[in-house]
Amino acid sequence: VNLTSVRIVEKQPGLLETPRQAVRRVADEALLDTAATEIRKAVAGGATQVIYFAQDKLFLRSLRVMLKEDADLGLNGDNVQIIDSSVPASRRKKLVQEATRDTVKVFLMTSSGARGVSFPKTDWIIAAVPRFNIESALMEIAQLIYRGRGIYHDDQGNEVSGDNVPRRLVMMVDDFLIHEEELDKRQWLRQSLDLMTLLVMLRATIFTRITGDAGLHQSLAL
Repeated sequence: VNLTSVRIVEKQPGLLETPRQAVRRVADEALLDTAATEIRKAVAGGATQVIYFAQDKLFLRSLRVMLKEDADLGLNGDNVQIIDSSVPASRRKKLVQEATRDTVKVFLMTSSGARGVSFPKTDWIIAAVPRFNIESALMEIAQLIYRGRGIYHDDQGNEVSGDNVPRRLVMMVDDFLIHEEELDKRQWLRQSLDLMTLLVMLRATIFTRITGDAGLHQSLAL
């Protein structure tokens, strides 16, 4: 969970940037760095296959370029692939076939690209949790965590079920606190409480999907 402080600055003498412009100035680079760091951690941790999930198609393309240029990762254009609604059907069909699918180290995808597809070798799933359309976002994440399923073949040609592969789930929540000169502590408190509420909803969603019970020990309504 990251709550990043963003200070509004002058675009030109006497003219301040808008809060939206301030967030855009800081967010793109910060989110790319955070996503790349988590993927590096997964690869270094011995992940067989990584799925990174976000809703911004342009963001995924920038992330792919960053990962390919990271010499320490040892990734290239073939083992970092994007699946989203803009990928042609013939290309998508090839990517999800076992011969190609199981050789890709990192898949970057949106919810539309992930729909109806299984990745049985995936053992590390990273998701950027959107701060908009929360209900829809949580529904997509509930589906995403079961993308690692189905059958694949090991090196000896034996069928292996992906349903039994232990998996690590990483949920990334980012927000930005806008201010001018000094930090507004009341605004910080409001946004911190919003993040806590989202975390409770996210945890309850995942627990419900996996166990059938939200795991909440108190009676509460959201």
